[in-house]
Amino acid sequence: MTIALQPEQEQFIQTQIATGRYTNATEVIAEALQLLEKRNQYDCWVEELRVKIDLAAAQLDRGEGIDSETAIALVEFDTHTRFKLLAAQGDRELGLKLLDKLDSLTD
Repeated sequence: MTIALQPEQEQFIQTQIATGRYTNATEVIAEALQLLEKRNQYDCWVEELRVKIDLAAAQLDRGEGIDSETAIALVEFDTHTRFKLLAAQGDRELGLKLLDKLDSLTD
């Protein structure tokens, strides 16, 4: 596959190599693609969350709400499940950040 880059993109890649963090353009592009994949996964998660929020709002409008303790327990369960998934995928740091964010919300 041949890819045409804009001059500023080529310069950015060369700058990244010059930092010493990467040895060649392939490494820079590979990491960029990994980050794009993570962003796409995050975007899907955000969309799923929006759907859940819309559903919850409709339920509240119909008087079908749950108490706050139950809601917090469900959020904690979901967050811990996501942490375990991220840890299993080798992204323990991101999982820990997620748990820290949860802790800051429940303090």
